[in-house]
Amino acid sequence: MVLFGLPVAHAAQSASASVTIEIQAITPQVARPGDTLTVRATLRNPTAAPIDQITASLSVYRYAFSSRSSLDGWELQASDGSIGTIVVSDQAKDPLGPGQSREVTLTVPADSIGLLRSPDGWGPRGLAVSVTSGRARLGVARSFLLWLPSDSVPATRLSIVVPLTEAPGAAAPFGPSSRLTAVLAATEQHRDIAWAVDPAVVNRAIVAVAAGRGWLTRFHAALLSRDVYSLPYADSDAAALAHADQPKLYLDAAAIGQQQLESALGGANASRLAWPANSSPDLSTIDLAARSKPAVVLLGSADVEAVDSLTYTPTGRSQVTTQSGDVDLVLSDAVLTGQLTDPGGRTPAAAAQRVLAETAMITRERPTTARHVLAALPRDWLPVVASTSAQLTALDSAPWVDLTPLATLIGTPPVDVRHNALPFAGPDPGELSAGDAARIGQATVELDAFGSVPTDRAAALGSLPTDLLDLTSVGWRGYPDARSAAIDIALAKVTALTGSVTVVKSSVVNLIAARGEIPVSLHNGLDQPARVLVRLQPRNARLVATAAVPVEIPAGETASVKVPVHAVANGDVAVDVVVLTPSGALLMTGDRFTVRVRADWENLATAVVAVLLAIGVVIGIFRTARRGRRETRLSVAEARAETEDAPGVAEEMALIEPRDEEMVPREPQDQAGAEQSGGDSSD
Repeated sequence: MVLFGLPVAHAAQSASASVTIEIQAITPQVARPGDTLTVRATLRNPTAAPIDQITASLSVYRYAFSSRSSLDGWELQASDGSIGTIVVSDQAKDPLGPGQSREVTLTVPADSIGLLRSPDGWGPRGLAVSVTSGRARLGVARSFLLWLPSDSVPATRLSIVVPLTEAPGAAAPFGPSSRLTAVLAATEQHRDIAWAVDPAVVNRAIVAVAAGRGWLTRFHAALLSRDVYSLPYADSDAAALAHADQPKLYLDAAAIGQQQLESALGGANASRLAWPANSSPDLSTIDLAARSKPAVVLLGSADVEAVDSLTYTPTGRSQVTTQSGDVDLVLSDAVLTGQLTDPGGRTPAAAAQRVLAETAMITRERPTTARHVLAALPRDWLPVVASTSAQLTALDSAPWVDLTPLATLIGTPPVDVRHNALPFAGPDPGELSAGDAARIGQATVELDAFGSVPTDRAAALGSLPTDLLDLTSVGWRGYPDARSAAIDIALAKVTALTGSVTVVKSSVVNLIAARGEIPVSLHNGLDQPARVLVRLQPRNARLVATAAVPVEIPAGETASVKVPVHAVANGDVAVDVVVLTPSGALLMTGDRFTVRVRADWENLATAVVAVLLAIGVVIGIFRTARRGRRETRLSVAEARAETEDAPGVAEEMALIEPRDEEMVPREPQDQAGAEQSGGDSSD
């Protein structure tokens, strides 16, 4: 092993590197005076020929980097670019055969590298492991040495938030190889990492099979001392709903999401977090997201660009003014987020050194100004668990990093940095269309109104309310065809449910009175009683019906209700049957039927009956009177016949008889004869 202390000039090299190098370990991660730096690397020959005279070297770029971007400049250099000063080499005795791998360990005292030992000399330095054969450089692997001559360094606060979301149609979302399981595995041991949870994910885990229950058990176990934030239910797409002018859908999703997540957490608090998915959020999106109070809106630092060019990284807190007022923002750092999101083919050791170098440079930009930055991992983050764990462990122990809960950043006042104005509108590809959003919104309104009809709302509606919110999920953006099919299926279910109470078709109804009741029959297709209001809606002013009559229809049966009406004029009137919910919302309109209004028939019939009754009374009286006389005459004759033979009666009757004869009218000639006879007698 040979130690070197001078820079190495660019060496001649073949057109492409013929040895791959992976840095497996750098210890210590943060080197201090007196430490021994050890780098372990794996060399591999991917060619079909052996490579002789292989020499592996460790080199250090001893000068401090000037900016965050210069870190990328170091890593992205070509294999024939500068590698700094070689500090130690190891020449192999045996050739590296085709396809063979070999591990090398390079060790050097930190004090021999020649780094500054002043307090302000701390920070990242370039580190490289190179392989040569003769004068040809066959490959280079680059990373960083973190140099800390003194532990007295300022610290920058860092918050990290990870979304626990998944597309509604994802297959086996809780399986051992699923993305959600990888996210949980990478972050569950790091309590300073905040989780932004889609409550729909927790609900799906609750009803899932064993895999879901296992995931949920790990989820609950990792909640202790962790910031947990509630996303809107199903991670509802704020941008799409803002552009479609469907704010109620988003606000409902935010309220329902927080309620359900807190219930799943056993009553623990879960603050709302609005996290628009658009690459360039506009004012309308931010305004809608902020209306779900209390909520803070999370954006990327690139989404809200500073007016002035900054030479440092500001605290990730800002404010923007929308039509609803001032909205608080938390801004994630794009580069730091990118380093945590994708190690970029680095080994876990190299990934950890890269994120340490990034945070060290943030602190060194303004060491006397306390700042707080944020890394927000993307929704589709698929972590390399080993790399993420190495990164988070390194950050947790770095003296210049203070891992801090997201709540602390949210509570920090906005920084005084001017930002460019945001646009007013700008939909992203894949957003839910305005037409589909309107259909979902209307179905939600109808379903909510129908909820008062069944006696057991929860049992009747089932999962339909949240199924509709699922359709607004950000996760559908990449699957527009599947989303359209899911929308059709869900809306068909809503239509079937809200149409379960039907009006039995009625025939023509005759109304012959000024007031009356018209019977209406309704059928209940639910498996529980249904309560509705029934009202008739005449199409003509000849008939008036104002009352809405309540009725409860037994499960699976038909019930009849009588609706009062008032006739104004005669004629045929078309009538609609209107069925309302108990709260008065329109449920349905039944088939139209005809009412034949003949209101004067009642008066005419009454008059006819009265006349007939009067005639009957007169006839009855007349007949009764005649019957009475006849009965009287028969009684006198009978009495005479019965008494003629009685003793002494004959003499009395003889005295009475002439008087009776005088009372009997005579014919005129008889009267004349009588007068004449009487005259003769008197003479």
